[in-house]
Amino acid sequence: MLKLFSLLFLFGTASADTNKDLNGFENLSGTTAEIINDSDGLLKNMNLEEEVSSDAAPFTFEWWERQGIYKVILYATTADSTIAGWKVYVNDTSAQKSDAQYNNLTEEVPCTAGNNSSEGTDSYEFVCQERLAATEVIIMWEGSGSGGLAEVVVVGKTWATYPCGLGYYNTGTGTHSDTARDGCKVCDDGSHDARTDFTSDPEQAKACTQCAAPTVILADKGTCVKCPAGQEYYAEGDNGDCNYPANPERASDNAVAVTDPS
Repeated sequence: MLKLFSLLFLFGTASADTNKDLNGFENLSGTTAEIINDSDGLLKNMNLEEEVSSDAAPFTFEWWERQGIYKVILYATTADSTIAGWKVYVNDTSAQKSDAQYNNLTEEVPCTAGNNSSEGTDSYEFVCQERLAATEVIIMWEGSGSGGLAEVVVVGKTWATYPCGLGYYNTGTGTHSDTARDGCKVCDDGSHDARTDFTSDPEQAKACTQCAAPTVILADKGTCVKCPAGQEYYAEGDNGDCNYPANPERASDNAVAVTDPS
């Protein structure tokens, strides 16, 4: 009964548990146009006493418009019931791929980067890869024997209100867009995403930040770092603060004497 009470709070009035589970995003399960192989809607009816057998899987949640998928939470009937053996995939059947969208159209891709299966008892949370857009979320059974599933909560937002992923920005909205060339863009060279975590707040995704000298962008757009051993910082331009010497003095193989910028 305690678990059912918590789930009712998840779908009902605001609470600390709601914020923790949804992380500021929305419960998309209730907005589905259809759930294939779950015609009775048991996987979104908030009743953990009723389950759907894995024999009927896969279960496909469908939407008319594209959604940004943040995570998917699976629930068993009781806290002691197994939730192991499930995998989650997404598919986008839209007519055109969106700017900065990670997955290709009409291609089922794993929700998680490692394509892991659920494990343990009670519930399991799949936190998806960033920039996944979908009109379908597919719950597949890949366990041994048979299993049961009582509830599925798909967490995210409509794609047009879904924040840009780390390393991307949109000056106007901070969100993706279904209109070509109006969506998220990768941070420009020499700039980085000041966010350290992906959140539901699009305000933080409206701009990228220039790296302060002498730090640079290396492998990703998320962090400004100093050059590793064996590489050197080089700056050029007509700004008065840019005075990197043409033939710098070297204190060692990977240290250059530069006073401004220091």
